[in-house]
Amino acid sequence: MNDVKEIKISIITVVYNAVETLESTILSVLQQRYKNIEYIIIDGQSTDGTVDIIEKYNHSLRWVSEPDEGIYDAMNKGCNMSTGDYIQFLGAGDMLVDVDTVANVVKELSDRVDILSTAVNLVDEGLHIEIHAGNEVVRNKSLYCGQMIPHPGMFVKKDVMLSHLFDVNYVSAADYKFFLSCYLDEAIEFKYIDFETVYFGLSGLSGQSTIGIDEHLKIMKEFALSDAQIHDVEWYKRRERFIKCGKNVLRKFGILKFILLRRNWKKHVCGWNFCRWCKGRNEVS
Repeated sequence: MNDVKEIKISIITVVYNAVETLESTILSVLQQRYKNIEYIIIDGQSTDGTVDIIEKYNHSLRWVSEPDEGIYDAMNKGCNMSTGDYIQFLGAGDMLVDVDTVANVVKELSDRVDILSTAVNLVDEGLHIEIHAGNEVVRNKSLYCGQMIPHPGMFVKKDVMLSHLFDVNYVSAADYKFFLSCYLDEAIEFKYIDFETVYFGLSGLSGQSTIGIDEHLKIMKEFALSDAQIHDVEWYKRRERFIKCGKNVLRKFGILKFILLRRNWKKHVCGWNFCRWCKGRNEVS
């Protein structure tokens, strides 16, 4: 696997009823200049026309559409279907950053890299602005406080993924359990790089309720993290939920974008002509 031309990347998208956003994800994968990519879509038997979108690109990807037991069951299906050397999960509606994203990732891979961690751009779905999310919080294990790295920015060796499949007993934090089990395993080698690989739309279950908080804490206790680390994550998660509530209030009054653009956020601009955020930017005040 030392020859970059031989490295095969499996990109997996799990989807259910995402007819409005899935096509941009598909196109960002199919337009990659690096060609040794296997694209897999696991659909949960959508009813809104999502399958029609998938069938449109049937010749360029592998897919199934059938009932599942939740997002992590579907992700495990994708892992078991994959034939690549490395696996990445790309959410329905998210996009690779540009046509050379995978080519740039492959340059960073080698036999010694079990998990490559990259940065992502978090994009506010309504305001079409973005902020960088990196992996600095985990680079020094002696200072680690229980945080998660961006999951869409992880490229994982298939054998590592298959030996750490997602725990389907969790609703929204099985990816955190996967990360933690790998991060605390001295035999698994991480590599951290700074460039962004994914535009990640900000939405999801974990930010809407206490489910994500409770599951994170349960996992941390399972892995016997210290009381201080558990306290830090509990405080951070509850702080994030409070901040999200505050953002919703500011959004309602139309001043959220003004504030965020003065706090390290920036307007989302990319090179994809199918990007819904670029197309809709002028529609947002």
